[in-house]
Amino acid sequence: MLTEAQLRAVVGRRASAAILRKVAASGDILARFDLARSHRLAQFLAQIAYESARFRTTTEYASGAAYEGREDLGNTEKGDGVRFKGHGLIQTTGRYNHRRQTAWLRANGFPGCPDFEVEPDKASDFPWALLGAVWYWQSRGLSAYADRGDIEMITRRINGGLNGYQDRIDLYVRFALVILGYELTKGAIKRFQQAAGLVADDIAGPKTRAELHRQLEALPPLMAAEPVQETDMSAAKDIIYPKPSPVRQTSKAHGAAGGGIFGTVLTPMLIGLGVKFGLLPAAFGDPDVQQTLTVVVTALSAWIGTYIAPKNAE
Repeated sequence: MLTEAQLRAVVGRRASAAILRKVAASGDILARFDLARSHRLAQFLAQIAYESARFRTTTEYASGAAYEGREDLGNTEKGDGVRFKGHGLIQTTGRYNHRRQTAWLRANGFPGCPDFEVEPDKASDFPWALLGAVWYWQSRGLSAYADRGDIEMITRRINGGLNGYQDRIDLYVRFALVILGYELTKGAIKRFQQAAGLVADDIAGPKTRAELHRQLEALPPLMAAEPVQETDMSAAKDIIYPKPSPVRQTSKAHGAAGGGIFGTVLTPMLIGLGVKFGLLPAAFGDPDVQQTLTVVVTALSAWIGTYIAPKNAE
């Protein structure tokens, strides 16, 4: 399973740390239901990431009033729309679906799970938030579509249409690249295309997605490839930059505190002001770019602070 850091690299810095931790620790559950195979995992994570606002919530933001009276969802009693709004990572919606989720989980090894028709809010709590997504995936036979790389049909079966389709594709591509060992720096798609012998246009079109699928299928379950070793370093933008190493522990308060304050507080603020007043390119306003710069500056500041701190700072 992907690590918390890898998940955040895909979905962005605004994701809930609590949700990321739970998803990163879900390898056993996903393996149990045959979702640990790399090509299925990429599709599954892309869909639940989209439905949960990139792992920011396990409860639908809207009130649910729009579902009131929806008999197709089993909302036949007054207040059912709000009561049975979206819960869990895949946003299980409606009285019928909450009832079916309960029955499926109890029949598949979780006899003590809550009755979600009686307590629908509990479907937003882990592990049920994840298991609800597994139930939905399994009950709709979505692995069959994942096995042929058909993200359109997966989206239709989950959404009923193609809402957010491009975002789902983008998330799938990002998850696939990370599982295959690519860093999500600028030009990652192009680097993958070059390595695969495809036209290197840096656009994840059908042929690129088909090749991603083919390579994912070749990986063993729950295994992420080692970082790709680039051989063509002719262009700086094509280099896969290594992940910043964790800041080494130090007892020198000046080094640790200085790096933390400057990196995590001042860096984002200064970048934001620079973009606002036109002193920095607009690209620096991208959250993923800011996150990377903040990590690097934090590590560098702490390292410098460690060596310039007075000896009596021990």
